[in-house]
Amino acid sequence: MCLAANIPLIESGSAGYLGQVHAILKGQSECYECHPKPAPKQYPTCTIRNTPSAMIHCVVWAKFLFNHLYGEADPDNDVAPNPDDPELRGDEGASEVQAQSVEKAAEGQGKRGQVGANSAVDPPENKSTRQWAEENEFDPKTLLNKLFVKDVKVLLTLESLWKTRAKPLVMDIDAILACSGDVQTSQVDTKKLPDQRVWTLKECLEKFLSAAEVVRNRCRQLKDGDFLTWDKDDDDAMDFLCAAANIRAHVFHIDMQSRFDLKSMAGNIIPAIATTNAVVAGLIVTEAYKIVAGNPSTCREVYVCRQPMSAKLLSASTLPKPNPQCIACGARPTACVTLNLETTTVQSLVSNVLKKRLSLVQPEVALTTGKVIVSVPEDEEEEEIMTTKIFPRTLASFGMVDGVECKVSDEQQAYTLTLLFRHSTELPIDEPFQLSLSHIPASDDQDQASGNDSATTTEPQSAISSSTSGDTSSTSAKRGPTSTSSAESAVVVANSDAEEPVQKRSK
Repeated sequence: MCLAANIPLIESGSAGYLGQVHAILKGQSECYECHPKPAPKQYPTCTIRNTPSAMIHCVVWAKFLFNHLYGEADPDNDVAPNPDDPELRGDEGASEVQAQSVEKAAEGQGKRGQVGANSAVDPPENKSTRQWAEENEFDPKTLLNKLFVKDVKVLLTLESLWKTRAKPLVMDIDAILACSGDVQTSQVDTKKLPDQRVWTLKECLEKFLSAAEVVRNRCRQLKDGDFLTWDKDDDDAMDFLCAAANIRAHVFHIDMQSRFDLKSMAGNIIPAIATTNAVVAGLIVTEAYKIVAGNPSTCREVYVCRQPMSAKLLSASTLPKPNPQCIACGARPTACVTLNLETTTVQSLVSNVLKKRLSLVQPEVALTTGKVIVSVPEDEEEEEIMTTKIFPRTLASFGMVDGVECKVSDEQQAYTLTLLFRHSTELPIDEPFQLSLSHIPASDDQDQASGNDSATTTEPQSAISSSTSGDTSSTSAKRGPTSTSSAESAVVVANSDAEEPVQKRSK
């Protein structure tokens, strides 16, 4: 929005003891899109379900467990042991390993007959954990034995996983709960705040049972079709997650952690420090004053350091130049999308590529020949035609072939993009398209015209956007309407809790 309106933006953020402030000036400094954003950290499903090695794996598993049991039903998001682990496929007898695990479980069940839940190993069933829990009415004790005893025994039958790893522990839950004392409690822990004290194993089991019972009762009170969603501010959901994550950590020989630490992991929280925020706020005012005084060239990119460099807490440098390949602030932004033109529909192009990936609001698509493929409907009749006759068609049905170019525009954001299409039939099923961003240098005439335009532009207004509580995911610096009076002074302040990993992103 600020780029389209030619309004300087003061971007800022803080994360614990670290902080940064820099001005985004159109044509003079880099914007949010000048550098690719780091992909969110992801963990292999097999690691989460079969072989966790760090507490974060247990936390992710516990979140999946809560949403799988009490959230919207999704059989593909199961948490049970996965016999299709790629590590098992690496062995020649991969399929035999899975068959042997079923045979061993069934044989053990036959030998023991009808025994207690703590000692039985049920044969793997073609059911999700959610279906199993529904059949058992989400009973907390039965659920506890299923997740931390039966499933662990099934994992132990996948012997290839434990050639170089310590085998998971099979707990005697009844014995632990019946124990009157708990030798794990230390004098140091008893002096800490409740959320900063690490629960003992017995406390984790008791917390799991009580939290699961409370959540089960809450689910029973929901209307048909409603479901729960895990929330870090929901005490019952947090107790469930902390207990489940710590029990799983104990099973896989991982050090258990406090509720405070687990909440930080699960909610992606970076603690905010008031003094850091105060320093960053002062730097925002300093940079804004330079712009208001008419000296934007003196703006600096300033970082608040955790460890002072050369006896200085702040590290300043000149503003980095714009990236000529940037899709947001380049003169003629161009993107290349690789997909299957014969199977990809117009609906998929608009929803997944233009809106979701490129953040366009009301995209219009036209071929270089002038033929319009997608337009913004002006009334209900046009909208009905777009929905029923245009969106279901494939791109190839419009005569689009490998190497064709389209002009994509969004009047609401005053943005235009050249989109190059490449045809491919070898894309992965879970990746229907690949998008790469590039830039076509502007011609001399365009550069001169751009210079003339900037010479006649009125004095740009000032917008200040800050996020100084540990989250630097800003909300106001990409493309947008340009209808802003030059006589006004706009100040935008965005303050939010740090619930996402530190990253700069604007939509």
